[in-house]
Amino acid sequence: LSKLIEDVKEILQKKNVKITIAAIWTGVVSYFVYKKYSPKPTIREIVVFPVKGCRGMKVDSWWISGKGLRWDRNWMVIREDTNKFVSQRQIRQMTKIKTKVTPEGDLTLINEETGEKLQIDFNDDSEIKSGTGKVWAETNLPVIDCGDRAAAFLKRALGKNLRLVRACEDTMRQSEEMDWVKRNTVHNINFQDAYPLLLTNQSSARWLSKNCTETIEVDRFRGNIVIKGAGAFAEDLWESIKINSETYYSVKVCTRCVVPSINQETGEQSMEILETIRKYRSGLFGPKDQKVTFFGINLVKKNNEEKQIQVGDEIYVKRYQKGPKLT
Repeated sequence: LSKLIEDVKEILQKKNVKITIAAIWTGVVSYFVYKKYSPKPTIREIVVFPVKGCRGMKVDSWWISGKGLRWDRNWMVIREDTNKFVSQRQIRQMTKIKTKVTPEGDLTLINEETGEKLQIDFNDDSEIKSGTGKVWAETNLPVIDCGDRAAAFLKRALGKNLRLVRACEDTMRQSEEMDWVKRNTVHNINFQDAYPLLLTNQSSARWLSKNCTETIEVDRFRGNIVIKGAGAFAEDLWESIKINSETYYSVKVCTRCVVPSINQETGEQSMEILETIRKYRSGLFGPKDQKVTFFGINLVKKNNEEKQIQVGDEIYVKRYQKGPKLT
């Protein structure tokens, strides 16, 4: 052992080795200084979508738990005859219904064209009744029907026989998480398609605008957490992130339906945005993604404890992955 120590000392005394060690040390220090003090992505917008398919509500700060943002997709619109949910996929005019919700769950719907308002007190049970709803393959989900007054509002706004329903304690839908995520946490969700949270990136939307003939607003992708300060599509490679000491896992990149082709302000539709995504990004993630569109990442919170987030909060990338997850 003493002989080995003497040999190491002799090697370290050589000038070129000292320079190499100094260079390595400088590089290591520089890396950690950069990591600590370099600008980090931050939350640009927080958007709650109280009613699935309708316009969202931007907030400066909000509560977030394993189910996602408080009251997010807690209500949905269903067909009166089949109880199946509808969204902008079937009714583009849902973009003209603005929504507001209080922290206590009192809901307001506003018909942007006429100015008509519908207010529903969460604790007012004079009009509600039990019912069932359908979300994708999940049928006969227990829901609470919000009454005839809400149905009449939807009839005037959208011209169809529809019902407004909200989730209840018995709704109990479970998010479609990857096995490795389920080992850490299991989440129930409201009426989200499959996951409690969607993160989108302003820089990614700007990239699309540069490659389309029209300006693409990030609200087309209906993200709950919109970030700024990261490169375009940097989020694709995030495996886990931290916001205010809370950890979130990226389950997969988000496959997109036809909704991003709909202008959320006007309800007008243009397929160029989806065609552009397919042109430049299809095939990047392997043979399974041919002709599939991806934008944003589906997130789950590590625990179910409710915390607050706010605009301006920094995003710390805890872990990167080798390639985006598709499923």
